[in-house]
Amino acid sequence: MIDPMTAPHFTTARRDALAASMAAQAETKRRNDEASQAKVKQENAMHTPGPWEVHPTTLHPAVRSVGTANAAPRRICTVGSMNGSPVDERNARLIAAAPELLEALQFVMTASGEQLSTAFEQAQAAIAKATGDIQ
Repeated sequence: MIDPMTAPHFTTARRDALAASMAAQAETKRRNDEASQAKVKQENAMHTPGPWEVHPTTLHPAVRSVGTANAAPRRICTVGSMNGSPVDERNARLIAAAPELLEALQFVMTASGEQLSTAFEQAQAAIAKATGDIQ
């Protein structure tokens, strides 16, 4: 078999293009492998699937899952000390954003090229949910 990288009939430009193509393929494979590993980690996560939302109550907020096709809605936690502190609502928002924050960070860690813009938008939306700056 002829090695195209050393074959005498290949021009330098053709070798360079082939080398660039091979490098791009290797990088794509590496990123796909990383994304696959991140997906497995997320699937193996032992937490209630998101999204989660703040459920206000009289004395303190609760965080509940919205529910999915595979999981019924359920209470994640109750936040605060029954005194109705304003910080309880902010803490509940931060907790409720946890699944989106995790997903956004995992995406940012594996995104490349045009995906980066989408990854940053996803991260911004998760941060807005956590801070209450949803528009």
